[in-house]
Amino acid sequence: LSSMVNKKGDKLELWMQNSNRTPSFNRLGITAFPVVERQNIDKENIIELGGLWNQISRGLAVSFQYKLIQNYQYFSSGYQPMVYDKTLSYAKGTVSHQVKLSRHWNWYNEFTLQVIDPNAPLHLPVLFTRQRVAFEGNFFKNLYLSTGVELIYHSSFQADGYMPLTGQFYLQDQFTTKNRPIANAFLNFRINRFKGFIRMEQLKDRKSVV
Repeated sequence: LSSMVNKKGDKLELWMQNSNRTPSFNRLGITAFPVVERQNIDKENIIELGGLWNQISRGLAVSFQYKLIQNYQYFSSGYQPMVYDKTLSYAKGTVSHQVKLSRHWNWYNEFTLQVIDPNAPLHLPVLFTRQRVAFEGNFFKNLYLSTGVELIYHSSFQADGYMPLTGQFYLQDQFTTKNRPIANAFLNFRINRFKGFIRMEQLKDRKSVV
């Protein structure tokens, strides 16, 4: 359900979605990779409830999602597929806000809070935030430019491990991803129909261009 609440373009959305996902072939052992075969896996069922309040006139958006997942499928190691036989609950709330500092400078704030069943085989950071300060505008008639700095921070959590031999992410509880800030720089531009994007990540430790 979606509705415009005023002439400024502010919008309210509410939704409910139910989906059934057939197990991937690699979870059934139908693959050339050395994955342990697991049979008789029921479909993964996901029920999602959500809402969005978007105040375009103020650059403010608030959203909420709540999911119930049955037969959640995951890997307990890089080789062993597993199924969580209980109902997994997950809630997520996000607030984003654009602050106009001047004619061409904008500050984008984004805060996300996630809550999940502590006994579930899914690890996510409780808090995630992304802050961007960008110089933006239309210059020289045909040049559309957005460039600036991005800062990402999340609370500590046990991120999934990765097995290159099978190409699978898997659940692990041996290592904790630290909650240090991550700084990135970006340059996004468009000249007529040509679009370009340059991004430098992990400026604190190393530099890479994607």
